[in-house]
Amino acid sequence: MSYTRAILGPDIDEPFTVLTGLVVVHGDGESVTLTPGCTWPGVVHLPLYLLDALQPGEAEEIPGTTLLAHTPTPREIEFGVALVHAQLLRGRRCLDDRVRLLAHDVDVAHVNQTTLAAVLASTRETMSKVLRSYRRAVHQQDAA
Repeated sequence: MSYTRAILGPDIDEPFTVLTGLVVVHGDGESVTLTPGCTWPGVVHLPLYLLDALQPGEAEEIPGTTLLAHTPTPREIEFGVALVHAQLLRGRRCLDDRVRLLAHDVDVAHVNQTTLAAVLASTRETMSKVLRSYRRAVHQQDAA
């Protein structure tokens, strides 16, 4: 068995688009995978709640990856941010954290539990338990 060295990827502070290959942006316990056609918006374009959730540190790429470094359009930035958000919703963070991450865009109290479970890579039963504690926390915040 041979060891294949990791290839350091592009600077994550700057935007880029993956043309071929694959780039993984590593964070603190999470990562985001970028396949051909995906644009990394650059750290500066990520909202604070996504920066906090990912805590990006570096990128790696597979052999043969080609990238386009450019100034992304506002639409490319929007799609890149959406990609990061979607991947973090199904990531390894605890389910409570992923519910709070989803709540930045969705009123989770008014979404079917089975649908929420599918969005967050969980089960309806687990979602039901998590939502009870989430609602209590929100109620306590509103009362304060």
